[in-house]
Amino acid sequence: MDDLGQFRDRIEIADVLLRYGSSLDERDWDRLETCFIPEATGILAGGPRLAGYESIVEAIRVALEPYESTHHVITNAEAELDGDSARLRANLIATHILEQGRFVVGGVYREELVRTSDGWRISHHQLDALWFEGP
Repeated sequence: MDDLGQFRDRIEIADVLLRYGSSLDERDWDRLETCFIPEATGILAGGPRLAGYESIVEAIRVALEPYESTHHVITNAEAELDGDSARLRANLIATHILEQGRFVVGGVYREELVRTSDGWRISHHQLDALWFEGP
């Protein structure tokens, strides 16, 4: 693949995770599903292994339900390409607003993605929470 193709792939891969974060903040569960392949797996902050994008989206929806709003800041996306698959590592600071204050999580997203006919999609989603602040 030429340099331009790799550059385009890296942007499209990072965009999947950015779409993931904005979908959470907007509570747009249909849009969130577009980030995954149907048979995706996931591990959220040390929880059990989830199988299928529907179980991942449902676990996230239930986890975010108690919060008035959230704000996910995703940075330092580093992609490793291998043909039609890729790994992505990105930093996260997620602020969750509660009536009694803020709950903040700092962590790392570790993603595996595959190229599909609809573009790049997550095949494995992992959040490693590194620190917490607040109630």
